[in-house]
Amino acid sequence: MLIIGTSNVYSQMPVKDKGKWSVLNNMEFMDRVRLQPEWYHYWIWYKKVLGIKIPLPGLGLHDKYGKEDRRNFQLQEIPMMAAVEYNKSETEKEGYNVDTIYRQELFKFGDKEIDYQYTLTKNRRNDILNDINKKLVEYSSNGGNKEHVEVITDEVTRIKKNIDIIHDSHMSNSKKREAYLGFDKELIEVLSLITRLNNINKTIMSHE
Repeated sequence: MLIIGTSNVYSQMPVKDKGKWSVLNNMEFMDRVRLQPEWYHYWIWYKKVLGIKIPLPGLGLHDKYGKEDRRNFQLQEIPMMAAVEYNKSETEKEGYNVDTIYRQELFKFGDKEIDYQYTLTKNRRNDILNDINKKLVEYSSNGGNKEHVEVITDEVTRIKKNIDIIHDSHMSNSKKREAYLGFDKELIEVLSLITRLNNINKTIMSHE
């Protein structure tokens, strides 16, 4: 559950693309470098301390040019930031979609693992299967038709495979219950058939 909770938190957090911000910063730097002439910039300035010149880092642009150029850069910045905001929104939306699919798949696997309808109907179904096997053994022991035994055995195998398919599926428990009850009904029909065949075979044997 901790993993699930963590993934939900991550998917809801705003996404900041460091790569895009690095590109934007580089674009800003290149725009500033392109300002001409070069004396617009003063990257190093000197200050006298006790008569000694000490180099200090400059502010980048002279004040009289900086204000105007900053306004120009803001105009360039608007579409760039709008694009970043759009990409962030799309990334968050994609994260939400991924999280939704993950939770749906998790619920499906939960249905598969919890399948309590299988457990609730299993005992009764096993009783029916045991009765069918007993009747088949009795029918075969009394000289019953081998083709009839094969047909009934194949039918039971088919039903059991279908039950396994439903058990391994991601259907809701209500639909699984409906399917299990339908297969139980088919098994009861098979049991009725082998019971009738047994009775007919006994009647034939008693008249021989």
